Amino acid sequence: MLASSVINLNLDLTPIIQDFISKYGYILLCIYLLGFLTGALIIFYLFKNPEKLKKSLSYLFIIPGKFFVVAQKVFITLDFEGRINDFIKGLGSMIYGYEPVGIKIKWTTSKGAEQSFFDDDDLVIVIKDSGIKNKNFVNASMVAIAKTTLPKTKRYLSALQAESVDLFIGKKLFEKEKPQVMDYFFAEFFDKKITDYPTIEELVNKYHIIDRAGLFFPIFIRELNFLGEKVFYHAKNEEIIQEVNAFIDFLKLYAEREIGTTKTSLIHQGRYCRCAIVIIGKFFNITESGISLYREYIKKLLAQKIENFYIISPKAKINLKFVNSVLNSFSQEELQLYRSLPYKAFVNIGKREYRLMDTHLIVLRSNKIIRYFDSTYQKNYIKRPEQIRPEANEEK
Repeated sequence: MLASSVINLNLDLTPIIQDFISKYGYILLCIYLLGFLTGALIIFYLFKNPEKLKKSLSYLFIIPGKFFVVAQKVFITLDFEGRINDFIKGLGSMIYGYEPVGIKIKWTTSKGAEQSFFDDDDLVIVIKDSGIKNKNFVNASMVAIAKTTLPKTKRYLSALQAESVDLFIGKKLFEKEKPQVMDYFFAEFFDKKITDYPTIEELVNKYHIIDRAGLFFPIFIRELNFLGEKVFYHAKNEEIIQEVNAFIDFLKLYAEREIGTTKTSLIHQGRYCRCAIVIIGKFFNITESGISLYREYIKKLLAQKIENFYIISPKAKINLKFVNSVLNSFSQEELQLYRSLPYKAFVNIGKREYRLMDTHLIVLRSNKIIRYFDSTYQKNYIKRPEQIRPEANEEK
């Protein structure tokens, strides 16, 4: 009885398809199927990238938002969350070890309640509606940048260094996501800071030069992120602050170097930041003998306790193949591959003339990293003397 009561559904779509073809032809069928497949892929992409979905959904509330306050709030919230999350996620793709967090906007009518907080993995930004959408977006974005960028490292930077980094990243966000807010950003944030603090203006100008060479996020922010991971429970001190300044100057000099020159140092050997830029660009070095040449050079730097290597090469198949050959000559016990990414860089080709070039960066890291601990800081703040470790501990 049970078997006979089961409805046998005929899922054979052949008659339907044949009937469609007889009426409309193969071309229309192909167009229909292509449209269906495209729509399915778009939906899948949006759900895999919720920040894109929020940006897309926000457009549904543009017209209703002109007539209804609630719809306007929904539009602004989705637009803000989508754009800020999209940018923050982009930082994660450029910086190994950077952990993007979700951004949520919460509105308040009380100014005293404007305190942002973390809820699980999300940063909830509490803001008061100023009545000016661009102002709200800039205020929320600057809170997101300050809270999510280099959280481990900023405790060791000077206040001016930390603010200069936030301002420059904010400028990059607004240029990409919402250029129309730039006037407010400059008037209310940027101009005020550089007027009151000339050091911030000096640092931001250096970041601009470093970024022109394509190195601000891939090398500078990445190296600061490494710094925050290797200095544990350490009190802020002038030595770290000065070393970061020296590293900024190191990258600025490299960014301004004339292509082919050997006068600019490619090695930065501080106490906390120890890295080297390795350029693989000369055609006559891209040979079988060149592999051993670069291998011995990198091994020499490893012996000098250089920890991070930034391999820079033109984005050409022959160069990338050669770089892979050099990397394959090392074991995983010696070096760890962290990142491989293409980027564009303005290169000084002579007489201060810069040309945009397609370049490739590979980030390698030694497996012998010196990590620093401050015993006094641990005693005062951790209260666990049994876990106090030496001032410097080399982890094999």
